[in-house]
Amino acid sequence: MASAIRARNKRGEMIDAPQFTASEAKHKFGQLLDAALREGPVAITRQRRPTAVLISIEDYRALTQADDRALAALSAEFDRRYDTMQAPNAAAAMQRGFDTPVSRLGAFAAASLKKSPAARKTSARLRKRG
Repeated sequence: MASAIRARNKRGEMIDAPQFTASEAKHKFGQLLDAALREGPVAITRQRRPTAVLISIEDYRALTQADDRALAALSAEFDRRYDTMQAPNAAAAMQRGFDTPVSRLGAFAAASLKKSPAARKTSARLRKRG
């Protein structure tokens, strides 16, 4: 028995996808297509191993558009961070961070986590000593 391919059906439930051998897919493509449209993804096996999956165009679009949105969000975040690094004095500030002794990094990090006005003053004082 071929190992099952788990997939979400049209109701959003995780199920074992219906399986067709490559030979069945070749000779009964209409049934395979109907199953993909009606039930969700359909696995195609070769020598009892899943080798391909047939999905509806709606499922395909949902998969590819999700990737496009995620990539666009990551790209926008990269651009925002890159612009920040290009600001005047950014290189000097980065170098000061690299030059800070390890013994002082912990105190600086701890001070920056606190929200009180006194903590902000401590953080500013640590940066000035920098």
